[in-house]
Amino acid sequence: MKKTGNILRTVAISTAIALAFLVVISGPVSAEYVADLTVLWSSGLSDNVNAVFVADLDNNGQKEVIAGTRDNKVFLLDSNGNTKWSKTVGSAVTQVYAADTDGDGIKEVIAGTDYNDLGKVYAFDTNGNLQWTFQTGAKHYWPDNKLNVRVIIAGDVDNDAKEEVVVGSTHYYWFPSRICVLGENGILEGEYWNPGYM
Repeated sequence: MKKTGNILRTVAISTAIALAFLVVISGPVSAEYVADLTVLWSSGLSDNVNAVFVADLDNNGQKEVIAGTRDNKVFLLDSNGNTKWSKTVGSAVTQVYAADTDGDGIKEVIAGTDYNDLGKVYAFDTNGNLQWTFQTGAKHYWPDNKLNVRVIIAGDVDNDAKEEVVVGSTHYYWFPSRICVLGENGILEGEYWNPGYM
């Protein structure tokens, strides 16, 4: 295979088969294809892996891997694939992310769940201690509040040196959709409801 690029990236890949498995690969990549990939490590988890995010949470130069599984678990793995901790939440984990919501320079682990937990968002510190939760599911355009967390991103939207967590949730079956901006301690700072699917 001809190499067209030499950018080293670390990618976490999760499988959606009967066995839960997380594989971290690295190698030169290009816009056209990925070439010469090397498995850095792999780790068996408790169930299907629904979401993966890679970040250096504590600024020590080592990237951690956050994984969320179908059996209601959030995992934090070190840069060698060893489990640092796992936590059980209210239902299947649909999204994971990392954000510094309190401005202390250390990122929190953020996880979102499906409609069985009413689209709840959980924030854990790097030791696995629960910091806050927020329920995105709420009755608005539809007679029930069964929302799935579909997207989690973060950024300092109000220039206060703390990242706000932006969560997009959709109804598990039909409509509506909701976007929530969450500040420190999971406080709702803003929201937008869309009567349609996002």
